Amino acid sequence: MTKQKAVFLFGAGATFPWGSPSTKELTDLILDSGFYTRGKEKKRITKFIYETLLDCGYTSDQVNFETIINIIEELITYYGSFNYLDSGRTEKLPSLISCFTIPHFEAELLNFSTSDKGKAEHGYKLEIPEGDPYEDTHYSLQSETPAQFFYQHLLIILLSAISDRISKYAWHTSGHSSIKTDDECSVLFTEWMQSLYSKNVLRLYTLNYEKIFKVLLSRIGIEVFDGFNCSEYIDLNERLRANVPRILSDDISNIHYNLHGSIDWRVLDLDRRQLPNAELILTAYPHLPMNDTPATF
Repeated sequence: MTKQKAVFLFGAGATFPWGSPSTKELTDLILDSGFYTRGKEKKRITKFIYETLLDCGYTSDQVNFETIINIIEELITYYGSFNYLDSGRTEKLPSLISCFTIPHFEAELLNFSTSDKGKAEHGYKLEIPEGDPYEDTHYSLQSETPAQFFYQHLLIILLSAISDRISKYAWHTSGHSSIKTDDECSVLFTEWMQSLYSKNVLRLYTLNYEKIFKVLLSRIGIEVFDGFNCSEYIDLNERLRANVPRILSDDISNIHYNLHGSIDWRVLDLDRRQLPNAELILTAYPHLPMNDTPATF
């Protein structure tokens, strides 16, 4: 008998019973994280972005932590530069979008200096705030512009804050797990999935950043593919690359996909040939992005 597909899209509220944060909680967390602006009235850059969006007509319901992160990612692109080998130029070319727009808030937002006094030579580091040593700075090794590098550092701080919060309820390794696998909600969830499993292929998509449902299904003998070739655990020192061909072609297996990312993913800034091509890998435990060199896309 050919099984039907039971397809689920789980939003942020799906894991509230296991202790996951609300969107508002993560937004408040982001607004209280990261670097400060310049000037007498110092405020978090994230707070500055939030208030600027409200001044432009957005409502507080329309601006959340994902909105703020998206803007920072856009700023990373805006301040990036490129070296087209066929252009006959030795200097870097600006990003395309920066050729058509003029920034309004650089004086407030770009509160940093470089370790080489603005030369931005290979291997420079950031001083944040301006003139002060920043103990968590990384070396610029991929020709990042200083402003781009600054926003990359801000982004990994915010992602690390989110990862830390998620790990409090979703840490899961062979040596320790925070996931409550035997409470009422877990039992009800597994019974529900078990009732569907005999006649359906389970296709689970989640907007959350953990693997609670994969773990619960594994405990009742239902293995699901999450993009990597593994069960609920991997060895502590193991780093798994995604099985991209299977992700693209497999439509008959039970799956659990983290559409917005996972705290167990790590972004490598270099590929197998040590070139600056970012790649996602799976690790055995929650990862803090600020421990790694920012990846330049």
